[in-house]
Parts: sequence; C-alpha cells; structure tokens
Amino acid sequence: MNRIALIEFKANNASSHDHKKDFVKLNNPKEGGKEVLRYLIEIVNAFDNRTLSRLHSKITGNESVFRCWSLKDGREITQDIIKTK
Repeated sequence: MNRIALIEFKANNASSHDHKKDFVKLNNPKEGGKEVLRYLIEIVNAFDNRTLSRLHSKITGNESVFRCWSLKDGREITQDIIKTK
C-alpha cells in the first residue's frame, strides 16, 4: 500500500508543543516521498486578532502545509493567519 496523504488535525488553537510535534512528522521524508500530500488542518470555533497572532507564531515556516477554518464564520482563515504580524 502506498501512502498518498499525511494529515494531522488540531482543534481550538492547540498548544505550541502539539503543533511542533505534528510539523516534525509532516516534514519527515521517511513519512513518504514528495508526492505525498501533507497538511495540518485546524478548526477553531471563533477567532479574533489574538487568536490569529498566536496561530501565526505556531505555524511560522510551515505555512505551506497549514490550513485553518473558523466554524463561527464558516470560512477558511488560513490567509488571515499567515498575513498576521
């Protein structure tokens, strides 16, 4: 069986440690070749500027494998997080 995707899930702005652990796994070449899709998907109930800032600090350097959705707004907020300073 060939792995085609490696997906990690997080909810409600998990800890920095949890994010780091998943990014290490997602960036490990032993987990599959370049053809393997890799994503960390995070779902938050709601967000504000503080949430965006905290998530931004946790994903820096891993933006290409990170996606985030807000349940309250019913939309993807990945770009909002990436653009936060």
